[in-house]
Amino acid sequence: MIRENQRMVTEKIEASMEAGLVVQKTLFSAMSGNYAPWWVTSQKAMKPYQRRSSANSRRLSR
Repeated sequence: MIRENQRMVTEKIEASMEAGLVVQKTLFSAMSGNYAPWWVTSQKAMKPYQRRSSANSRRLSR
């Protein structure tokens, strides 16, 4: 159980780093003149969390 908790925490940290990278890319893109609507940016930023949480749910349901 402790191993599974460590794995889930590690995955959340990795997902937050991926989301930070998406936000950083969006900011640099906005500075260069390419603007994206907020709903596109938020959807891209939340995708790593959604992907990992659904993988955790599938793994824990077995």
